[in-house]
Amino acid sequence: MSINENELLKRDSDRNIGDELLQMVREIKAGKNGRKSEVDVSPIVMARHKIGHSQVEFAKLLAFLCEPCKNGNMVVDNLPVLLNC
Repeated sequence: MSINENELLKRDSDRNIGDELLQMVREIKAGKNGRKSEVDVSPIVMARHKIGHSQVEFAKLLAFLCEPCKNGNMVVDNLPVLLNC
């Protein structure tokens, strides 16, 4: 069902958007509304969290650990084991 601009203005003339938003936030905080999602975390992310590194720090560590791989001197099959995670 399509609504024209005049009908839209009439419908919204008595609304208080601020109050509606505040009520929605309260409902979400109370767990009445909103969506909860669970995300599977990859082993590499779990390893980063376990050693307490930021993404930037972890990327630098990976670059350091993987440098020998480029030269053919080392193969990293299981990084979490390498990092003692």
